[in-house]
Amino acid sequence: MRIRTTIGRLLSASHTEIMSIVLLSQLLLPFTANQASAHERRNVIVDTDVALDDVRAILLLLRASQFEVVGIVTSDGACSPQIGARNVQCVLSPVGRDDIPIGYGDTLGQPAPPWRPMSEALGWAGIQPARSDDSISLALDLLARLLTSSGERVTYVCLGPMTNLASLIEADTAASELISEVWYSGTLVDQASESWNTLRDTAAARAVYRSALTVRAIELPDSELIRFDSSMFEHIADMETESARLITKLHSGERTGMLVRNGHFRACDESVVLGMIEPSLISFRRADPLLPHFESTGFNSDSGRALYLTILSQGVDNMLSPRNPTVLDHFPADPSELQGDIKPFVTDIIARYGREEWNCAILTNEFHQHLGIYSIVGVKMGIIARELLRADHGSLRVVSHAGSVPPMSCLNDGLQVSTGASLGHGAIRVVEDSTRVEAEFSSNNRSLRLKLNDDVVARIRSDIRDAIAKYGDLTPEYFAEVRRLALQYWLELDRATIFEERTE
Repeated sequence: MRIRTTIGRLLSASHTEIMSIVLLSQLLLPFTANQASAHERRNVIVDTDVALDDVRAILLLLRASQFEVVGIVTSDGACSPQIGARNVQCVLSPVGRDDIPIGYGDTLGQPAPPWRPMSEALGWAGIQPARSDDSISLALDLLARLLTSSGERVTYVCLGPMTNLASLIEADTAASELISEVWYSGTLVDQASESWNTLRDTAAARAVYRSALTVRAIELPDSELIRFDSSMFEHIADMETESARLITKLHSGERTGMLVRNGHFRACDESVVLGMIEPSLISFRRADPLLPHFESTGFNSDSGRALYLTILSQGVDNMLSPRNPTVLDHFPADPSELQGDIKPFVTDIIARYGREEWNCAILTNEFHQHLGIYSIVGVKMGIIARELLRADHGSLRVVSHAGSVPPMSCLNDGLQVSTGASLGHGAIRVVEDSTRVEAEFSSNNRSLRLKLNDDVVARIRSDIRDAIAKYGDLTPEYFAEVRRLALQYWLELDRATIFEERTE
């Protein structure tokens, strides 16, 4: 038997912002974003001019468990299409994704932007692609092949000019109709201030907007963009994933390092990908009453930054097969769908702990009939148990030592929902004469015991005693205070750091 206190507590205080992120990635390093089965992931095609923020956005997207990048095409922008395609190879090789096909688009015959020499040469020295240049296709040929052979509709992520997409619409209407929606890093056409991507090929943008495609155009003011500054860079440099190492390498040169230190970079294209991964981060308004065109109206940069770091370090949901709704259309995650006191917490909780913990906690609180502290702890305990045992939802057997006396027994409701080991399935057993915030989990001949750290238990007990002393036991005022406390604990307690583990 091996006994260990969750390692996240042992990190130095100077790294507290990403403490749990980095340690969870170390604990679960064998897990990758590509483990989710294909039917749970949405196919994505990326169109890029391979600027530095495009590269960072692509690396984020490759780590997102909800999406499968099935192809990348390049356009004429920060890089020329041919050199951009080779640089994409240099991005994919270090992260083990040489399987993704690449295509290059047409040149526009326009002057190159002044930053092209830096974009084309930026940090690529020493990175050798694993395949030859003759494996790169023409963008239009690749797009038609990917769309007609996929068997399902595809999300199109355009991080550069819309040249390739406009050419596809003109040449192959049937193939373009297989695009479910377009996420575009840029503005609509004919705006007072058009984005660089739109101005680079306005005719192409106009052609796309004349089509019936659903387009989400994302252009954010500087004040709402995540700053890719020295603080951000230092956090990423401390991570151990290949994606983080590659981003570190690309920002460590003399020129790029100076730009990072001077606060030059913004996470423009990354905002598109972060909005795809977590829709509650970004708000839209319909720009045309007749066409399905939407433009961004706001972005939660603080929560976006937290999600950015989490995805790069491991990805909070990359280790978990998601729980799919049975009768619901979706699990609510837009703040407008939640009650008033929950709204301010939604994006921060999801950004820190992922959609799977969020979804299970939402269901638990409805099932439990009030927002409780121990039921939230039960959710967090069940989720981390699934991560550590590599267990799908519904595959665990659980023994709870929380007993059957509230409030500690509330842990059992969170355990049932988060693991799928329900009483109805006969997969959970409660030890009646026990009152410990502790549970045993088993799956595939592996077992794990998790116990809530003593300091957290003491804090919860103290808060509950204070609530009873102030409002009385089980009064409406008492439950209101418990709800307030539960929200606070939900946000503050990181499942990667609050449990002592024993594994066999």
